[in-house]
Amino acid sequence: MEQASKALKAYKNRKKARQKAREEEACYVEYRKAEILAKFKPKVGALRIADEAVFPKRRKGSMGFGERKAHYLSIRPKPCYATWLGRRRNIIEAKFVIS
Repeated sequence: MEQASKALKAYKNRKKARQKAREEEACYVEYRKAEILAKFKPKVGALRIADEAVFPKRRKGSMGFGERKAHYLSIRPKPCYATWLGRRRNIIEAKFVIS
């Protein structure tokens, strides 16, 4: 019984870590989109941001995983060679081969 509870606890910890990584990656993507839009200031109506919109402050703790992933993918753009903390093996390679 003790072994099952340990396994269940480890599973829940991994699940929480994956959820946190997804949230951090989403935060980083939103930050980068806002950064690029603020830098280039597109004239297209859908992409134009309001003049009073302020570029968001960077909260590094909330997007650590996304930043690490982007860094490793920029070093090695072919995803089958990229590695980062929290990466699931063979999932990325399968998506790369299909597309």
